[in-house]
Amino acid sequence: MAKQDSNEQILNLLTSLDKKVSNLEDKFVDMREDFNNKLVDLSMNDFQIRAELREEAKRIQRKLDKMHDDQNSIIKFFNEDYLKPPLTP
Repeated sequence: MAKQDSNEQILNLLTSLDKKVSNLEDKFVDMREDFNNKLVDLSMNDFQIRAELREEAKRIQRKLDKMHDDQNSIIKFFNEDYLKPPLTP
């Protein structure tokens, strides 16, 4: 009878252990899915940030080009109009 009780206890422990392992496996699968989803989100965010940075770089380049054009216009004005000798009658 004691051996049967001992076997029953071992069986109960093994059953309990099996349930715990199964729960851990389920948690691991959930954690892996969550990790993969977060990785995809990070990748999408990285892609979006890179696109925004490219657009910002283009905008800044356009401003620099305009400033350069304005600078050239000012230099041209001073060289051609402002600094040329006055017309003498």
